Amino acid sequence: IHILNSNEIYESDKDNSILTSDVESMYPNNMINYKTFRYLDVLETFKETKDERIVAKKQGDKGKDATYKLILNSTSGLIDSPFSWLYYPEGAMKLRLMGQLVITKVIEEVVLANFKLIGANTDGVEVIVPNHRKDEYYKIIDNVGKYFDLKFEHEKYQKIVYANVNGYIAILESGKTKKKGAFFITTADLGSSCNSLIMPLALEEYYINGTKIEDFIKSQKNI
Repeated sequence: IHILNSNEIYESDKDNSILTSDVESMYPNNMINYKTFRYLDVLETFKETKDERIVAKKQGDKGKDATYKLILNSTSGLIDSPFSWLYYPEGAMKLRLMGQLVITKVIEEVVLANFKLIGANTDGVEVIVPNHRKDEYYKIIDNVGKYFDLKFEHEKYQKIVYANVNGYIAILESGKTKKKGAFFITTADLGSSCNSLIMPLALEEYYINGTKIEDFIKSQKNI
């Protein structure tokens, strides 16, 4: 599920908040909940890995946390790959359908309660919520989570700027930024080209600090 966003800007104000609600570890949890493995002993090992990752995350062991997260999330692709011994297309289909059913249910409940949905993708939604209705909103989302045996994580955005659903920059309540897509990623990944990074850098400076794009570009000395 992906909502259609195109060049949109939303900001929280004194009356309304932009809230984002994501399923915590959606794929790993649904793989366990719906037993999407061909072999049950693999399922048990997967559960143990997930539990160990949670412990590592709580203990602040970033290396182990990141490694185990990669193992857990990549497994969802392996059950859908005919080149993997974990291949199990029936399980992969169950995983995809149930995951999207969860988000569809969230969207339904949010819309029926007359909240304004502005974003939705694989594992979460962004919603404009009147400040006096926050508790009502959290209750709706968390009830969906309980129904599907999942937990949701909630954050508030000061502002979100969409190029599209997979390209945005959001300013969290803490002041940190969350970025996705070629328009807004300001550091090149390993193996990616550094060409044209001036564009996302200029856009970030413009949308966060209001710096004119031409002024920012002229101030840069790194060829």
